[in-house]
Amino acid sequence: MLVILVCIAIVSIQQLNPPAALGSNSPLNEFSAGRAMKHLTSIARTPHPIGALEHENVRRYLVQELSALGLDPEIQETTVINPNWVSPYSAATVHNVVAIHKGTENSQAILLVGHYDSVPAGPGAADNGAAVATMLETLRALKTSEPLKNDVILLLTDAEELGLLGARAFVAQHRWAKNVGAVFNFDARGNSGPVIMFETSKQNGGLIREFARSAPYPVATSFSYDIYRILPNNTDFTIFQQANLSGLNFANINGFINYHTQLDSVENVDTRTVQHQGAYALALLRHFGNLRLPIPPETNAVYFTIGPILIHYPNSWSIIWALVTALLFVPVVIAGFRFGRLQISGILRGFLMLLLTTITAGIAGTLLWWLIRGIHTDERLANQGNTYNSYLYMIGFVLLSVALTLMFCNRFLRRTNVESLAAGGLCWWFILMILTTLLLPGSSYLFTWPLLFSLIALGIVFIFKDQPSVLWKAFAVTAFATPAILIFAPMIYLVFTALALWLAGIIMVLVTLSIGVLLAQLQIIATPRKMLLSRIALMSSLGFFVAGIISSGFGVSHPQSNSLLYGLDADSGQAFWASGDRTPDEWTGQVISATAGRATLAEVFPFGTRKFLKEQAPPIAALNAPQVKVLSDSINGGLRTLRLHVTSSRQASQLSVYLEPEVEVLAATVGGQPLKNPDASIKGEKEWGLSYTGAPRDGIELTIDVNTTKPIKFRVVDRSYGLPETLVSSLKPRPDYLMPSIMPNNGTTLVSKSFVF
Repeated sequence: MLVILVCIAIVSIQQLNPPAALGSNSPLNEFSAGRAMKHLTSIARTPHPIGALEHENVRRYLVQELSALGLDPEIQETTVINPNWVSPYSAATVHNVVAIHKGTENSQAILLVGHYDSVPAGPGAADNGAAVATMLETLRALKTSEPLKNDVILLLTDAEELGLLGARAFVAQHRWAKNVGAVFNFDARGNSGPVIMFETSKQNGGLIREFARSAPYPVATSFSYDIYRILPNNTDFTIFQQANLSGLNFANINGFINYHTQLDSVENVDTRTVQHQGAYALALLRHFGNLRLPIPPETNAVYFTIGPILIHYPNSWSIIWALVTALLFVPVVIAGFRFGRLQISGILRGFLMLLLTTITAGIAGTLLWWLIRGIHTDERLANQGNTYNSYLYMIGFVLLSVALTLMFCNRFLRRTNVESLAAGGLCWWFILMILTTLLLPGSSYLFTWPLLFSLIALGIVFIFKDQPSVLWKAFAVTAFATPAILIFAPMIYLVFTALALWLAGIIMVLVTLSIGVLLAQLQIIATPRKMLLSRIALMSSLGFFVAGIISSGFGVSHPQSNSLLYGLDADSGQAFWASGDRTPDEWTGQVISATAGRATLAEVFPFGTRKFLKEQAPPIAALNAPQVKVLSDSINGGLRTLRLHVTSSRQASQLSVYLEPEVEVLAATVGGQPLKNPDASIKGEKEWGLSYTGAPRDGIELTIDVNTTKPIKFRVVDRSYGLPETLVSSLKPRPDYLMPSIMPNNGTTLVSKSFVF
């Protein structure tokens, strides 16, 4: 029976795999990952962050391809400020690419969204070039079928990586934003795996019903909706939610180790993931495109997938199912006492056993990961909180959870029977069912359904305990264990993929809980060789941990990251190399010695506290400093207003302006827009700064109100992508086993100059 349950768990996880990719010769009315990948090859040749030349080239390609599809694309160019960040504020000139596919009798439009900018460290093939390529191929396939009733707006947002600035610009300023009835946003936090519908707008009952009717290969769970909305994460979809627009948010999360690195390349993108994206996009457009939008709001739904089926029902039903389960709990316990299989002391021991097991597992997982990290002081296991061989550690943590649970069971079984132990463990599930039903109803199914079926299995064990073992009895007990496996195994896998190894303790808690609900089925723990299974699980887990540590080195296919930047202080004429790494490596060691000290980089990051390896570098006279021109300077009642024009003499992509810490800034605008809500702070701010990315060639206009009439000191820093070619050309190329770090400002050239006005 144990083998059958393990096989069911493996199959349930395999069901998450995305569909097979269709080639370029597939029917024209279908989405083809092969055709989409041709677009991706053009989009993700190199990194294309906002302000880079390649960013402009990608935008030009998108306009060209949309025009070839018969659309009339437009560029929404505007200045946007991130209102959620504090000083130094983030602002940018964004260039959204927007086009509309007209419907025959539009009610409201469908907005299909993906961002086309990348981070500086990687080409952004999965994040988010794959979604952009998917949108182009989806539109091509859409035009081969009958026209839709509703309009479809394609929004390729800019500056998502800087704080969702492109989405903010569309919602706040674009004329089409008022006519949106449904939003489908596609993003990525990895380069493979299934595309998960992980977030919805509020009052999603109607949306989920229509999603279930139309989505092929659905992978979705209301558990992710409950968890994601209390976490500090966000995507472009966050902006549309804040604007009270209805919609669905999609992303794939496997391959997180490659996220925001040079490994996020076309070669490493799983074409099946692209096919899954496109299957969603085309099916949803064809379905929602012929509905009357917006979908009327309904109470939130509980939803989850088992295999290819999306099960869904209103949140209110979760209370009904919890009551049904509670009503079943009572007669099962009564039956246990009636047939002499339950003991009050045994139930209490089971309750204590599962509590101690989960606590121990959580602590053990956390400490063990710290130990593994500590063994590798070169931080080679620290990339994104994960490892290249994370699957080995994942299996190890799961097996360790199994070993701990069985060891605790074996110890507590010395004074009670397995049925009492199981009933005590199910008491925790009963409590968790009640709590989630009341507080997180979208997550209630995780505890309600496994508990319900486990109670039935426990009842069968009670009633037929003394009868000879027959095939139907074993089949029935196994069958009632299946729902728990089908629900929890994929969930644990997805949570592990989403959280990474640094939260291994949480994963182990979930595994021990899932075993706790199956104790009634796992009669093997009460056999004469009951210690054997726990020992096998423990030794196997240690084997996987050792294998993980041994195979965790770096190489061409698993490169280690490193960092290097160049700074020039135009005031002193001094230049420096800096690295955020612990020690110099083969490449950075060419300019940073092994004896280099650590220091903050006040010349270019005036408010920064992080210390870098720092080494003197040759100054480059051709790197002209940024310039500031005073357009006006007025004083009114002790309040001084300065209007400045700031430019980069070398056309750098980012301009940063900092004021000396003692000056209190009461208000500021850039390009005529306030950097924050005037009501956000009455006192004003000290340590004031602004970082403007994608600055126009003719510079930016900045207005600042300060509370002093004395001269004030500014420091202006401009930043360009890439290190000085005149210096880098003399270095040996970066070895294949090294790659640029995702550290901010890595691989950039910064020039600073101070001004007093």
